Amino acid sequence: MKYQYKMATVVFTIFLVALLYNRYELEVYTWFCENEENGAACYVTHKLHQGDKSPEAAKRYLDRSCKLKYEMACDELNKK
Repeated sequence: MKYQYKMATVVFTIFLVALLYNRYELEVYTWFCENEENGAACYVTHKLHQGDKSPEAAKRYLDRSCKLKYEMACDELNKK
């Protein structure tokens, strides 16, 4: 019986973490971009804003990512 409780706890924890990640994904990457000056997080934030159809926010995060010397962002800026 202990095994079932442990397994249920593990499954519930995984479910809860996945739910929270899906709900707060944009906020997490935005925080890392703005507070930790993480170029990769800015690039991911740019991609998430593209999916949300927010072109001005997407462009702002792409520019910031390139300023933080994230090569993929600079390559994408040079393509445009």
